[in-house]
Amino acid sequence: MPTRYEVFIRREVHLTLVALPKTARKKIARAIESLHEDPFQSGNATIESPSGRLLHIMTIGNHAFHYWVDHVEKEARVIDLKRI
Repeated sequence: MPTRYEVFIRREVHLTLVALPKTARKKIARAIESLHEDPFQSGNATIESPSGRLLHIMTIGNHAFHYWVDHVEKEARVIDLKRI
């Protein structure tokens, strides 16, 4: 059985997510949850953070969330969610 990664969501992301309409909230939540099973999936784009960390950007409808994956610690961290 493959190792599952723990997914952490910043509080600000959670507050933004729960304020969205139900349909958008469900789609974005499913995409975030998919990181638990497949943290190796690539987002729609990647950027480098000021600290040099590789950030993935996943676009769902008219929203995008940023996340990074720590393969040593086996965790994914969702750090931002914005309307685009």
